[in-house]
Amino acid sequence: MRVIAVEEAFSVPQAVPSNMWGANAELGGEWFKELSARLADLTDQRLAEMEAGGVDVQVLSLTTPGIEVIDDPAEAVATARRVNDYRPR
Repeated sequence: MRVIAVEEAFSVPQAVPSNMWGANAELGGEWFKELSARLADLTDQRLAEMEAGGVDVQVLSLTTPGIEVIDDPAEAVATARRVNDYRPR
């Protein structure tokens, strides 16, 4: 039997301007840096945690705030393309 995790979040570096993250971005510090790094990691740590937890597949969704918070339509489209085309190093 395969285990599929369906409520997993990700983010892409600079997908949404940091000021859109509200109070969390303002607080900054190590907590926010760690959160940002974990959301952007689609390979190393994420795969290790999946293995440790017995998860075979994850269904990833862009975390909030999403593209909808970008007011300028052209920038929203460009950002959506960056997110969709993102490939981890």
